[in-house]
Order: sequence, then structure tokens, then C-alpha cells
Amino acid sequence: MPIKFGPTVVKHVKNANGTTSKFNQHTYLSGVSTKVLEETIDKPSIKPKYKDKLMKELVKRKKG
Repeated sequence: MPIKFGPTVVKHVKNANGTTSKFNQHTYLSGVSTKVLEETIDKPSIKPKYKDKLMKELVKRKKG
């Protein structure tokens, strides 16, 4: 499973017949820009476990 970056957002879409349907929109670590990852690592409130995941993603991107 990919690593989630942000919380899941529930989107409500109005259909043509007047009903609404819901779908979940996920934000994954692989879909976030490198600049945002670097800014997130510099935050003092980030937990060490999550910071380690961010660092591994940056290393993976620099290798490829």
C-alpha cells in the first residue's frame, strides 16, 4: 500500500438526477512535489517515524 501524505477528503458530487454520490480522495506521498516534502521535513512538529518515511521518499526520488 502506498503511504498517505494527508488526510482523506470525502467529496460530494451532485448527479444529474438530483442525488449525491460520495467518493474518497486520498493524497499519497508519491504524488506530492519534492519541494513540499522538504518543507514538511523542516517543520518542528513532525514525528520521527513520519520524518523517516519522508526522507526515504526523497532518497528514492534522487536515485531515479
